[in-house]
Amino acid sequence: MRELDDLPFAARLRPLDDPLDDEGDYDCALIEGEHRNATVRNARFTECALRAAGLTVTDLTATRFADSWFRNTDLTGATLAESSWQDVELVESVLAGAELIGARLRRVTFEGCKLDGANFRGAQLREVTFRDCVLRDVDLGGAKLTSVTFPGSRVELALRDTTLEKVDLREAASITVTEGVPALRGAIISRTQLFELAPLLAASIGLLVRD
Repeated sequence: MRELDDLPFAARLRPLDDPLDDEGDYDCALIEGEHRNATVRNARFTECALRAAGLTVTDLTATRFADSWFRNTDLTGATLAESSWQDVELVESVLAGAELIGARLRRVTFEGCKLDGANFRGAQLREVTFRDCVLRDVDLGGAKLTSVTFPGSRVELALRDTTLEKVDLREAASITVTEGVPALRGAIISRTQLFELAPLLAASIGLLVRD
């Protein structure tokens, strides 16, 4: 887990004192404090650090984040539809109820984050890691996941029409699939997890198990 001073661009960071704007271009900005209920569509954040920032119910539609770092940031209820994330790290942040419909995430790490009720419908996740996170009632309907891992995370997912490729669930602390069990095709699980998921897998194909 990196700290602010560990970032390769830490020395170039400058505090952002102004409000966030639509189509803003933020480069090496240190963003802290409250920015809730703001409208920040089509903005670009490059080599930025967001620390203890409040972005609840903020509209960040089609915003792009690259080479950036979040720590203790509150994105509860934020709108992040069609947003783009590349080489981003989110640490101990909250995305409860966040809308990431159609978002594109590549080489993104979530560590110690809470994603209760997050909506990733139609999103694309590639080389994404959820480490020690809570994903409760997360909607991945129609999403495509490639090379995604969940070490130490508690996972409760809806997988309706979801496509999984090289999705490794073996190190997850727990797994619950609330919808779309057949979409687990393409996932990697352990033998123990197979036994735990057996009732769901059997029910999904109409298999009756009787002693």
